[in-house]
Amino acid sequence: MDQAERDAAVEANRREYGGAYGQMRWITREEAREAEEERSRLVAAVSGAALWGCGSTKVDCRSLSPGCRHCGSGTWSCLFVNGVCNARCMYCPTEQREVGEAATNNLSFPRAEDYAAYLRRLGFTGSSMSGGEPLLTFDRTLRYLEATRAAIGSVGYLWMYTNGILLTAERAARLAETGLNEVRIDLSAADYDLGPVRLAAEHLGTVTVEIPALPEDAERLIALLPELVTAGVRHLNLHELRCTPHNLPRLARRGYVFRHGPRVTVVGSELGALGVLRAAFDANVPLPVNYCSAVYKALYQARAARARAAEVARAPGESVTEAGYLRELRYTEGAPTHVRYHLAALRSAPSYQAVFREIELDSGRSIVVERTQAGEASGLLPQYETLPEGLVPYF
Repeated sequence: MDQAERDAAVEANRREYGGAYGQMRWITREEAREAEEERSRLVAAVSGAALWGCGSTKVDCRSLSPGCRHCGSGTWSCLFVNGVCNARCMYCPTEQREVGEAATNNLSFPRAEDYAAYLRRLGFTGSSMSGGEPLLTFDRTLRYLEATRAAIGSVGYLWMYTNGILLTAERAARLAETGLNEVRIDLSAADYDLGPVRLAAEHLGTVTVEIPALPEDAERLIALLPELVTAGVRHLNLHELRCTPHNLPRLARRGYVFRHGPRVTVVGSELGALGVLRAAFDANVPLPVNYCSAVYKALYQARAARARAAEVARAPGESVTEAGYLRELRYTEGAPTHVRYHLAALRSAPSYQAVFREIELDSGRSIVVERTQAGEASGLLPQYETLPEGLVPYF
């Protein structure tokens, strides 16, 4: 991150957090130097065994779950089937108190058949149910799971996120009947109780533990690795702990130090996740550990959404860049002399702030694709062509 990029990140973060920004404990240069050194040691320690992917923003990519592979390739849709939760995790990024409508990427889908039609129209081969807590609206979740399985077919991959608190043997069996391939359980929501994991492993094909990497829980998680294996866990996904205006008060009370970036994150989270990965390698624990960084989400998940919309909006003669933007080349005497880039986005209804057209789904529902100009120049602009690589510097 050069000085201009850092200044832009600082200003964006300042706007996002408003008056609370000045009260946040931001990393100092000296702390950043120490964190960079520790990260370098951890990366070096796993470099002989681990595989980096997605522009070196994700590790270890040797044995990712099929769902994570769909995410990395941009063929995944995540449906937030509700917006209410029965847990009150201190790190939750949003309030999670309203059931609301099922939604994904600025699109709401009150009817399961419309969501299924959206999956078919966009060509998704992977889909997941999230929330909130999907088990709180179990009948609704089943409807969307069944419609999704019909849309993506038997070869598509279907999974669900849950805290596991409301999981029962009967519900696990019902989920399996819908063709659910994988369940991802947030163990930290229930103080690392392995009961839901063991129950899920009895009925469902793949059980993944997916949790934010809490710095203070790293050693506890390392000690728990062998038990996760015997409980039937196939994958361990660790997310970089993100700070939002909603969870900031609770994170600040824990004394966390924050760093700037596309998303504000907790400094010790990444180091803790890499430490768990190293411990798993050192102890030869047969459990794939995947560190999912905040910059991966900010770059690659956002790129996937742009690219999907761009393919729908693409006009003759236009192409979609690696970064997910529409590229329009203008030629003079057979040679490209001018480049124009557009950003495409899918919406439930037009914002009337951009050029748009309606897209008919085979369920009778329509969605809208909008396009706005992102930039133009006499040559290719790197920021619209490719994504930056590597983890975010600490300062």
